[in-house]
Amino acid sequence: MKALEADPEDFETNFNIGILFYDQKKDAERAIHYLKIAINEEKNATALFNLAAIYEEKGDRARAKEYYKEVLKVDAAHVQAKVNLAIIFEKEGRGQEAHHQYQDALKHSP
Repeated sequence: MKALEADPEDFETNFNIGILFYDQKKDAERAIHYLKIAINEEKNATALFNLAAIYEEKGDRARAKEYYKEVLKVDAAHVQAKVNLAIIFEKEGRGQEAHHQYQDALKHSP
């Protein structure tokens, strides 16, 4: 937290604190707060993906989809974002869109 005193909007510091709150403290709200600050500084696929995953775990599919789509704007080949988006589409009964995402993920998988 002392690092934030020097630069409260530093991407790396906010990203790391967000991940810490989520992984070790299980505090999704504070994790979201810090990840959003990081993302405001830099549209980073990893930060966006983590934010989407937190929203998905919280059951907020709408926000999760929004952030998975943002991941794909930053990194169109992000396989896990495509798969997670496909899973959400499946849960929503949107089979054709899920199929498209799965197919696209296969094209980009190693």
